[in-house]
Amino acid sequence: MTVRGVANGNYSRYHQKYNIGFINSDGMEDETQFESVKTLKELSDLFRDFCKENGFKTNTVTYVEAV
Repeated sequence: MTVRGVANGNYSRYHQKYNIGFINSDGMEDETQFESVKTLKELSDLFRDFCKENGFKTNTVTYVEAV
């Protein structure tokens, strides 16, 4: 799944810090965190850029949680 697919319904403007769980290139579960997120589009863009920089696929999201 993508960030938008998983976060749909779990995203709120009231939270600004999110953990995203995903499957890394080794096939292992991993997690990253983004702070000061204002929109779902921004969260999705941040994760896409993170994946591009680290060579991960963007469609391996397992969860999105507000912290």
